[in-house]
This record gives sequence, C-alpha cells and structure tokens, in this order.
Amino acid sequence: MSRLLSFLLFAPLLALAQAYPNRPIKMIIPFAPGGASDFVGRIMQPRFGELLGQPIVIENRAGASGNIGVEAAAKSAPDGYTLLLGNVGTIAVNPAIFPNLPVNPLKDLLAVAQVVDVPSVLVAVLGAVVVSLLVDRVLTGVAAHLVYGLLLVVLFTEVTRGGLLRIDASRARAEENLDGKYLLRTSDPAMTSEDIALGYKQLLQVERGWRDLKQVIDLRPVYHRKEERIRAHVILCWLALLLARTAENACGATWPELRRELGRIAVGTFTGPAGTFRQRTEITPAQACILAKLAIDPPPKIYQLTLPQRAGQHKHPA
Repeated sequence: MSRLLSFLLFAPLLALAQAYPNRPIKMIIPFAPGGASDFVGRIMQPRFGELLGQPIVIENRAGASGNIGVEAAAKSAPDGYTLLLGNVGTIAVNPAIFPNLPVNPLKDLLAVAQVVDVPSVLVAVLGAVVVSLLVDRVLTGVAAHLVYGLLLVVLFTEVTRGGLLRIDASRARAEENLDGKYLLRTSDPAMTSEDIALGYKQLLQVERGWRDLKQVIDLRPVYHRKEERIRAHVILCWLALLLARTAENACGATWPELRRELGRIAVGTFTGPAGTFRQRTEITPAQACILAKLAIDPPPKIYQLTLPQRAGQHKHPA
C-alpha cells in the first residue's frame, strides 16, 4: 500500500502564537518536480493556502531517495511554518534501509494528516486466467488467507483445454528450487551465477553514481564537440565520483553529510592596530574525526598576516 502523508513540525507547541499563521508556510517536497508527490503538493497548494489564509510556498528538495528533503524539514525551526509532504518511502522504508540517517522521521516529525491514498495493484497472468488483486491497507485475518489462496491459484495451476484449473506439479517443484533465492537472468548462458550477481551489484552502483553526479555532486552534462574535451569531462566526472565514494567508505557517512559538516569551517578577516589577519573557525570534534579518517591535516589556523603599512614602506603580506 503506497501512502502519501503530510507532516508538520509542531514541536514545541508552546512556540505557536494564537495568531498562527501570520506569514507564508513552506511545504518541502523531497522529490523532483513532476513526480507523484509534487503532483499532490501542487493540487493541495491553493486550497490549503486558502484555508489557512497564508500562501503555501513549495520547495522541492530532491536527492538521496528523499532523505535530503526529510532532513531539511526535521532540522528547520520548530515554529509550525515548515511542512513535509512525505510518503511510505521517506517515512517508513528509508529508516529501515539507511542505518545512518542524521534524523529519525518517526521521532523528529509530527504527523498532522493523511492527505491521499495510493492503492497498489498486483496483477498476475496465467494463460487465459487474469487475477487482479487490489492490496488495500494491511492484509490480516481472512483477507490475508484469501490473497494467499488466490496467489497459489495463479502460480501453481494450469488451464486445461476444457477450461478447467488443474494443479501444475512441475511448476510447484520448480518453484521449490528457487525458494529463498534471488532469480538472476542473463543472455549469456556461459556466465556463472557469481558473475551474474556481481554484474547486478555493479549495475546498482552505476545507477547510484549517475544519481549522485546529478543530485549530490551537482555535475551537469556539458556538450563538447572535440574528443579531448569530451574525454576530459568524463574523467572529471569519474574523479569527482571516486572522491565522494572514497570519503564515504573511509568515514562511514554519505557525501552530503561530510560536505555539510566540513562546510561549516569558515575563515574570517580581522583588522586592528597590529595589522590584518585571516583566521579560520575552531575545528569541532566531528570535523576533526572526519579529517583524521581521511588522513588530512587540519587547515592552518592563521591564513594570512598583513602588517600595518608604515611611511616609506611597501605593504606586503607575511
């Protein structure tokens, strides 16, 4: 059952004034424009704004299977002016398959309302017999047994010439051989199962690489006509992806998490009677841990020192 839910950050409740809302409300959609979630949000936007008396501003924060948008919503100010339009993937599935998420949707977000149901349809075809099951909510009790029985009919029966259903014993025996195993297919019968499985894993890595180049590293295609420029662009993309993967494997964190943490290191310029100097911020324990795992020395604390210019002397940095 696919279900889209809307979550409103309402903690702490004491922060909400009686005049709420008195300014525009932001709705974060953790997927790119044009998708199902974006479609639902655009439909809700005008009516929702009309009911609340304030405009609803949609912000698409796509990437990392929706985790980037969820994190942005969870870390926003808890003043009731940030909404997240989530679904079963971002709220329930992602916390189960991504063990190192920086936020917990079930603890950091407060559910406000279920806004739409999207049913999933399971269709199986067996000769002239077509069974279509509408999977709605959690199947329990009699409904679960009914669905299980219909699936057995679809999978392990055959239609005779007279139109009768008979149990296909050969199909049942063949299915037993695959019980608890992954089914891998290939066009090359000479390949071993290990090579086929490795190919599937590599394909998943390639697909993830393309997504990261587009949404995480933010590289865009550049259309060149000269071969050496095309090769150079491809190599740069590969090196950028290799850098991200190397850092992720060494630190046990995603590239957006590493970039966000190290991006907090800043340099300030200070001027006084003794001259002008540039100094970085203090390295936090989290930043020091990342730098240590990457075997990178912390940046110098003082970047540049310029002494005050005296009469007859040229200004030079120290």
